[in-house]
Amino acid sequence: MKSGYGVIVGLLVVAGCGADGGDGFVDGEPLGDTLSEGDEKADRAGGRSSRRSAARVAPSGSGDGGIVPTPKPPIIRVRPTYVPCYNPNMATWGPVAVLDATVKLDNRFTAWSDGYGTYGMTNLKLLDGVPGMPAQNHFLIVTAPGFRTKIIRFDAFNLGYLRVTDGSCWGDCFEFRPQLKKITDPPCAPDTTYTIDQDRGDWQTTQFDDRDGDGADDVLEDWLAYRFAPIVYHGDDESNWPVNVDWLLSRTKLRFYDDECDPDLHRTSVDRPSQLDLLLYRVTESCGDNSDVASGETRSVCKQRTYYLQDVAESARAGTMTVSQWKTYVHSYLNVNGGITIQYWRVYAYNDAGNNHGGDWEGIQVHLDNRLEVRYLGYLGHTGIETRIPTDAAWEGEHPKVWVEGGGHASKYSTDGLNGQVFSRWETWTGGKAWGVWGNLLGTAGGLVNVGEKSLPRNSQWFIKYSGIWGSPGSTFISSGYWGPAFNETAAECANSGGVPAYESGIGCDDVCRNMYFAAWCQGMDPNFLNVAWQCSAQSTSR
Repeated sequence: MKSGYGVIVGLLVVAGCGADGGDGFVDGEPLGDTLSEGDEKADRAGGRSSRRSAARVAPSGSGDGGIVPTPKPPIIRVRPTYVPCYNPNMATWGPVAVLDATVKLDNRFTAWSDGYGTYGMTNLKLLDGVPGMPAQNHFLIVTAPGFRTKIIRFDAFNLGYLRVTDGSCWGDCFEFRPQLKKITDPPCAPDTTYTIDQDRGDWQTTQFDDRDGDGADDVLEDWLAYRFAPIVYHGDDESNWPVNVDWLLSRTKLRFYDDECDPDLHRTSVDRPSQLDLLLYRVTESCGDNSDVASGETRSVCKQRTYYLQDVAESARAGTMTVSQWKTYVHSYLNVNGGITIQYWRVYAYNDAGNNHGGDWEGIQVHLDNRLEVRYLGYLGHTGIETRIPTDAAWEGEHPKVWVEGGGHASKYSTDGLNGQVFSRWETWTGGKAWGVWGNLLGTAGGLVNVGEKSLPRNSQWFIKYSGIWGSPGSTFISSGYWGPAFNETAAECANSGGVPAYESGIGCDDVCRNMYFAAWCQGMDPNFLNVAWQCSAQSTSR
């Protein structure tokens, strides 16, 4: 963990000015606000300037609540400050300008600085869309050594409430004045939290929406998921291509299984279940075991008494080459490194890499630090998660490249050990394309779907709460279906064990602990924002 940074999402007050045409920003262009020597001293000492106040809030119905398109695009001006620890020997005590900040807009534009705590970006086209965000939404990101990073989401149409009207800036000017939180040491009361701390937003200037209750703005999650979405490569030896959850459910049955019955019990609950159907069933009796098994709560430890999705017909096991059906399921949360973890999950109807079984979930994890930069990546294999630093991975821009084991679907950071000779290409972000192994364009892929948290799914992705297995029980543990993302066995640990693997050999079920921590779903999750005991374990278990 880097000791000097953290992340905050909050309110920045921005001032901008109209500027002549052009794209991006003009390095070193003045903001139309000349500082006197006295003003410079005031800014350095207290970060205050009485003559440069932020815009008054526009009265209701004034029509001044947003940007009116003009021939001259606006400038954003940023003046970050912080409140130091109280010191009776200081001549003044109050907000102090932050002189060594880095200010970015949407990770595309970087502000210039006047050296006295004012940062600006000019010639911005704020009404243009940003990939991965709702229309006219933008993120302003302020980082500085020793401070928690601050992130502000704003709607361009609401910037009128931040307009500067006192004549201190020429043109269409907007000012953000964020207050950063300094990470300090005693004798000051320390702010030791590194994790994103987001302003809850107000309807006028800043936005915040957290439908899955994980403490992170949903739009921030979706934007980051778009930025770091992987490019996935399947080889010419691939026999089971990707699908999506609804595609799979339309070709299967939800059933209950108990191997203590003679013969084994296979009871159908519903044919072609919907996602909600997966959560509605419960068994309270069976052969010699009367413990409850709920389809949206109970996880079988050894796949012996469980709900399951029946293997699809042989004709459907190859998956689909209709690439619009290839969806990538995103799970993101605040992590203990002060940033956000983004997981990208893929689903396949079948795995025929030796231990043939139905229903196969694989994925990759991108762990961001408290500056929203990649700290490390995790590649899901058959039994564990392979951790790699960014320089180990292959990249195309901010998109990590992932190679897939033919038939078995384990995720790899390189082609080493794979049998494929040529590879298809799948851009997983929304709007991304897919190409076949010979370079032929297959079409636009199915994009990203954020599933939210197990406690509060997003986008109606109720399947995430389903606790059964995604294929039929087989004659052995490894030839039976496996679990979905939130109950996944990969790298699972015995809870409160200090990292003891739940499935020691990965191929059997001898002496397995019943209470597990599902690392594939929760690795690095910050317990200050989510109930890790509930999110990362099953509510009840069965054989």
